[in-house]
Amino acid sequence: MAMVQQLHHRTNIETLQSEAAISLQLNEIGKVTLKTAAPLVYDDYYRNRQLGAFILIDEATYATVGAGMLLEPAKPAPLPEHTDYAI
Repeated sequence: MAMVQQLHHRTNIETLQSEAAISLQLNEIGKVTLKTAAPLVYDDYYRNRQLGAFILIDEATYATVGAGMLLEPAKPAPLPEHTDYAI
């Protein structure tokens, strides 16, 4: 499960300039930050197209609501906390 955490900007396809936006409409292009329910294992899109692309599906309607390219994270993911297991 993933949700859009932040919409950074919309890209004007005629000028390729970034524009402020509060939402994206059908077929618009923008840069977003996604928040996922679990960590993702992926490659940067420019390094590996198969592991760096995604689609977003609406849980209620199963309609495709978005697609995108994954880039390197802005900051490294935190390391998991150490847990001792008794055996």
